Amino acid sequence: MALTTPATVGGAAARDLTSALTRKRFDLRSKIVELVLIGAMGLSLLILLTLIVDLVYRSSSVWTERPWDFLTGNLPTYLQ
Repeated sequence: MALTTPATVGGAAARDLTSALTRKRFDLRSKIVELVLIGAMGLSLLILLTLIVDLVYRSSSVWTERPWDFLTGNLPTYLQ
């Protein structure tokens, strides 16, 4: 009865994993998942860009009327 060690089992597992990852076969399911993830990332970036543009647009009056007050932190006194 032979003992198994991580060195003997690990080599086979590494070879199997390497061959599975470097296979040149076209995998439709993987491409679909990849496209869904890229689409979700694109949608997220579009939403983030929309929120940033909205924030800048709505705060433009503060930046143009009293930019130094905004930067020094004296705005809460104007709100009272």
